[in-house]
Amino acid sequence: MPTRNEPTFETLLNEIRDITKPYEPHSLETFSDLSPEQFKVLKEAWPELKPERRIIFMEGLEEIMEIETRYFFADIARFALEDINPKVRTSALRILYEEDDRKFIPIFIRMMNKDPEPEVRATAASTLGYFVYLGVLEEIPEELMTRVLDALVVKMNGDDLPLVRRRALESMGFASRSDVNALIRNAYLSKDKEWVASALFAMGRSGESTWEKFVLAELNNPEPDIQLEAIRSAGEMYLESAREPLFKLLENSDILDDEVRLSAIVSLGSIGGEGVREVLEEALENCEDEEEIEIIESAIEDLNFADENDRPLLFNFEELESDQDDNSQQEISLLDEESDPPDETKKKRRHH
Repeated sequence: MPTRNEPTFETLLNEIRDITKPYEPHSLETFSDLSPEQFKVLKEAWPELKPERRIIFMEGLEEIMEIETRYFFADIARFALEDINPKVRTSALRILYEEDDRKFIPIFIRMMNKDPEPEVRATAASTLGYFVYLGVLEEIPEELMTRVLDALVVKMNGDDLPLVRRRALESMGFASRSDVNALIRNAYLSKDKEWVASALFAMGRSGESTWEKFVLAELNNPEPDIQLEAIRSAGEMYLESAREPLFKLLENSDILDDEVRLSAIVSLGSIGGEGVREVLEEALENCEDEEEIEIIESAIEDLNFADENDRPLLFNFEELESDQDDNSQQEISLLDEESDPPDETKKKRRHH
């Protein structure tokens, strides 16, 4: 319910209708969990809203969801999937990223395959990754996860634009299947910087020790996008072997890109271990930017939590491997082997 200082649903809807009237973005919280009557009114008013107003409205809901997940806009996002404007459809998909209603699976697959706009197809491919994640956690039936994975593999192997295919690859990262592992490996070996970055993204989601050496090899890559994904994946995989390389990176923090530096801090908070607390506290002491302070404090909180709980171990394929004479063939077979890594290592990182 809106408070005394917030506009009512009717007042705010009228302001949104009138493109000459500004409104406070946070006031869009009023549209959370609408009653059936309010939802009907909004749907009837939707065609009256100017395209740019619908875009700003949906992006506003998306920003609120990024900050505070207690708000519910899924009903609005569901009908916005059919909007004529691709930016509206893209925002709607992002709002629905962690919506676990299985009825969305065929809708997202259709949008990934049939939507005329590449941005929408790519976002739909990313959104399907959450259902792979749910399947790994056994929160949806295996046949549903298989349906999603198969659709992503077909898209990845198809002739769509690289952006769409790369998002499909990233969404597959949660799963452990021989064909998925082969696709990730081939993307990494392609030497194309965008495909390498997507492969590292998928590796981080998998949490499999098989990928450790690949992630470590890219921590100092001169290509920022590749380095950034390697740093993030090292944190998601809790790679203790990445601790010292990340320390060395931060020794030259003055010349590091801000995003790379902060990602290294966040990953160290996940990895933990000797010397990490001192490094994070020093970074906090020398920081003056409020947003960066929040990020560093959050990394320290992660470190505190990790100190009180056992970290999940990476799954080691070598425990399942039979002896082979040819070492090069052995490496390939490790990457193609199917496995079921611990659920705790699976990550829900949504975007780059």
